[in-house]
Amino acid sequence: MPITPLHLGVLAPINHFFPNKVSNIAFILVTLWIDGNAILYFGFGMDMGELHPPTTHSLFGVMVLSTLVAAAGFMHLKWILGAYLGGVSHVLLDMLVHSEME
Repeated sequence: MPITPLHLGVLAPINHFFPNKVSNIAFILVTLWIDGNAILYFGFGMDMGELHPPTTHSLFGVMVLSTLVAAAGFMHLKWILGAYLGGVSHVLLDMLVHSEME
């Protein structure tokens, strides 16, 4: 199942070693946005095509989404770090777990 709390587990060591330096909300928003197709499919039964499309599950796609979330946080450093760490860690974890991602 593609929707796992594994992505949010990355926040634990970040918050432990760097308290109040990363926005948890930005991190979570990016990871939810990246898995939007899977959430719609498994949560609501809507078939939205691929569960891991290249538009959201590639490093370029994640950088675009992270930039949008960082901009929504009015470019505060905490939001920027949270958005980019959430996006990059999401793709890296998915590359390890899902065989269809290259």
